[in-house]
Parts: sequence; structure tokens; C-alpha cells
Amino acid sequence: MKLIRKSLLWFLLASLPILFISGWLSYRIIRSELQDGIDETLHKEKQNLNKLIPLLLNKNIIYLSQDSLSFISAAFGNNIQEIFADTTIFDMSEQESVHFRYLKGNTQFHGKYYFFQIAKPTLEEDELLEGLLTSLLVLISLLIVVFFIVSTLLSWIIWKPFYTTLHKIETANLDSKIDMHFDNVNLYEFKKLNYTLEKLFRRLETDYRLQKEFTENASHEIQTPLAIIRNHIEMLIQSPNINSEEMAHIEAMDEAAQRLVRLNKSLLLLAKIENHQFENTIVFSLNVLTEKLVEIYKPGSTGQEMGLQLSAPQVLILQMNATLCEILIGNLFQNAIRHNFNKGEIYISIEKGIFTISNTGISDPLPTQELFRRFSKGTDSRSSTGLGLAIVKSICDLYNLPVHYKFKEGQHHFSIDFNSLSAIPPDKLP
Repeated sequence: MKLIRKSLLWFLLASLPILFISGWLSYRIIRSELQDGIDETLHKEKQNLNKLIPLLLNKNIIYLSQDSLSFISAAFGNNIQEIFADTTIFDMSEQESVHFRYLKGNTQFHGKYYFFQIAKPTLEEDELLEGLLTSLLVLISLLIVVFFIVSTLLSWIIWKPFYTTLHKIETANLDSKIDMHFDNVNLYEFKKLNYTLEKLFRRLETDYRLQKEFTENASHEIQTPLAIIRNHIEMLIQSPNINSEEMAHIEAMDEAAQRLVRLNKSLLLLAKIENHQFENTIVFSLNVLTEKLVEIYKPGSTGQEMGLQLSAPQVLILQMNATLCEILIGNLFQNAIRHNFNKGEIYISIEKGIFTISNTGISDPLPTQELFRRFSKGTDSRSSTGLGLAIVKSICDLYNLPVHYKFKEGQHHFSIDFNSLSAIPPDKLP
């Protein structure tokens, strides 16, 4: 829900109790005024009763209305005080109950006391309440309509600079050198927001440029001394004056240097992925790419004997950066091989837009909470940098691809849903 709509909704909810209380007070005040008016009318009619008392000389009672509620009769005492009261009588002609207000008491004429009662029909409280509720509902309906009209106008007029700023932020790209200068506005809050965002983007652009330069420089500066170290190690290995103990130390140094080279490449790759430096997308077949990687990592090429089965009943055409996709699938291959055992099995399937690779290995499930963290290794393999699955997760996050792991029937299953990147819908495939 938008902020302006939510604000108006809360305002409306706060207004409802006030409207109902106002309606109830209006009802009480109108009822009191009507009652005072009727009481005044009854009191005036009581003052005219003395003109009718002489007619009682030959009668015991005189009715003053057809409903027999208003009358004058001879009194047998003078202890009845004047009182106002209400009563309800069922009207046979209207087939409903009618409310009456009446005044009764004794009056004196020529030394004698006479009893009187004067009644007047009143406005029915139910009808009064119904009228007030109807008015209140109409008022609330008008308020709701007005609130939504006002919110729409506010969204178009007052909030327009905000949505302009939001659109500019959503389309911003630090690589494209977009001028992040926001429009000048009259509202203080939006002006403060735009000023703060301009400062933030300038700082982000500077940090991004420095980090990108560092990544590019580190790719050359670190690899050069590593290449020199490896060249000298190879020269030492070829030296005829090296004994077996010294050769063991040199081989350990070579292994550490190779691992450092792989680690450097992996960290630089992660930095480039997180800096969105792989933006070129092409359309290619995941099936063809997978078959290519199967040839590279086929059983026997790594010195291990294991079976490999590929099942791809569906052609999956993707639109993404092909290099990143090759790194993604390649890392899953290497992970399946590295954490497998000799004469183990690897199964690959591409079906319904989902790539799945399964492998035998340790008989326990991997800790899922640490599986995709950097430098988290499931084994003590010295050839592993602990960044393979972290790179997989980073690429999947870049393209919003769901990646899942499960352990079932003694096998480790990694699956990636590529449906969001599919260039051809499954129902359009030949």
C-alpha cells in the first residue's frame, strides 16, 4: 500500500469514532430540543384549560382528543403534582407503536380541583436515529470518495518529484556514468532527500571506481609475482642438484603457489561479479554448454574413475552472460568431482528449465547454513579454495536464480532453476 493511501486510511479510521460520537451527541441534542418544544406546547395548552372547566358542570369528564389521551375530569384530591412523562400506544390504523409525551396534574378553578391530562405525539426516536445514521453513512461515503480523490491528486502533484527520484534511482547504473543530479523541488523534505541522495551517489561512484581500479590492478600486480615464483620453482625442480628432501619442500611450495593463483583468480572473479562487470548477454543453449563441460571434466581426466550420466530431454535456451554460465556449471562439476570418491557416480539432468547435478560422496548431508559461504569447505581437500560454491551463489544472486541443495538416497543434489532466463518458453520449443 502506498504511503499516501495508508496515511489517508489511518486518518479515515481516526475520523470514524469522531463521526459516530458527533452523531450520538447530535441525536441527544435534537431529542432534547424536541422534548423541550413539546413540553412548552403542553404547558401552554394547560393554561387554556380554565376555559373548558365550566363545561364540566353536568359531566364527569371531557375528552380533548379523539384518542382519549387528553381529558379533564373532577379530582378527588389536590395531592397530584404536575409531571411530564412519556408513553407508547399501539396505533391500530398505522399498525405501529406511537410515542406520546404528556402532562398531567391538578388545576384549581373557583376553589375546586380538577384533574387533567394533555398528550401530544412525539417524533419517533427510531426514525430520528435512522435519519441520523443515514446522514452519517452518507457523510462517511462522501469522505471516503473525497479522501481517495485527494490521495490520487496528491500522488500526481505533490508526490511526483518523489516518484521521479525513485525512477532515477531504479535506473541508475554506476558503469554508465549517468548524471545523478535530481530535479529541484519546492518541498523541503524532497529537497533534503534529493540533496542526500546526490551526496550518496557521488560517494558510491567514487568508491565503485576505486574498487574497480583496485580489482583490475590486482589482477595484474598479484599475478605477475606469482608467475615469477612459479617459474623459479619449476627451475628448481629441474635442477639436478636437488635431493629428495629438498624436492618435497619445493613441491609443497609449488602446490601452495598454485593454490594461491586459484585463490587470487576466484577472489577477483567474485569482486567482478558483485561489481556487475559481466553485463554482456547472449542467447545460447545450456545443453551444448553442458556437453562441452562434460568433455572437459569427463571421467578419467581428473585421475579418478567414476561414472557420468547426462539426461537432457528438454532443450534449454538461455539469455545471460555465457562466461558466467560456464563458470557456474563448471564449479558445480568440479564440486561434484572433488567431493566424490573413486568409482563414484555423477548424474546431470536438464528438465523443465531446471539444471540438476547429483553425485555420490560422504554419507551425511552437508551443513546447508554454511554451504555457500566463502572459505567453507566440506572436505580437507588441499586443492579446494573454499570459494567454488560461493561463486555459484554469487552468480545465482546476480540473476535471481533459485539454487537448492538436498541430500537424498545417499546422493548430494544441487539444482538451479533457469526458467526466468529462458529465451524460449517450454511450450514454444520444437
